[in-house]
Amino acid sequence: MKILQTLLTAFILFGVVTVTHASGESDIKIIKSNVVIELKAAAESGTNTVLVITDEKAESLDQAIGLAEATAALGKNTMVAVVDKSDDANRTIVERYNMNRFPVPFVLILAPAGNVTGGAMPAQITAEKLSGYLPSPCYNQALKARNEHKPTLVFVTAKDDENLGDWESTIAATEGQIDPKPEIIKADVNDAGEASFLSRVGYRGEPTPMLIVVNASGQVTGKFTSNPDAGTVKLAAEKVIAKGCGGCPSSSSCSGKEKTGCEEK
Repeated sequence: MKILQTLLTAFILFGVVTVTHASGESDIKIIKSNVVIELKAAAESGTNTVLVITDEKAESLDQAIGLAEATAALGKNTMVAVVDKSDDANRTIVERYNMNRFPVPFVLILAPAGNVTGGAMPAQITAEKLSGYLPSPCYNQALKARNEHKPTLVFVTAKDDENLGDWESTIAATEGQIDPKPEIIKADVNDAGEASFLSRVGYRGEPTPMLIVVNASGQVTGKFTSNPDAGTVKLAAEKVIAKGCGGCPSSSSCSGKEKTGCEEK
């Protein structure tokens, strides 16, 4: 018992609390201090974050943290961080995400790459709805590529697809022709966890395999249902579309649906 008390004290001192759920499936890590360091570690490990914004005047904070915990439990590889925006230790985070514009408490979803993918006031959303903003592994790949100004090739497949080797050869040949080297994302059309991402990049239930090209600005610039040649894929990856046009898999404000009346430049 004495050893257990010592360990619990150590966790509290470092601002890390672990919540064990009855299912035993996973523990939710809750960060309340050293948030800057912990978010950096989350980025390196590919962990999503449900971030609760608060200050010394916030009311119903327990409700907000409970919502964050429940949301994290519905996702995978997700932690909770509580940020007191009145604490100077959090100044860099507060400034980066312009947190002073939010009422408190407020909940944001952060991807490992640092992108905000959703958010809401706790009283206006359920954990089930909020968990829909948790980025999937494929979406996180796309966000990272967008931040690094790299094009992305999304290869959509199903387990029973044939002749994937020909497509993979095209993708490999294209990689060598594009600078910077594109991010390659292989998405299983039957993976329910990737349905939202596939919708963002414009997949509408077409036959697979399919190759979807996203340029360095995060815009969908090509969709191929038959195996294209590497040169065609390269042209699509390097296409630039005027701002406000096309799909956008890397922003919470874009639906991924193509828009009409846009001029290329």
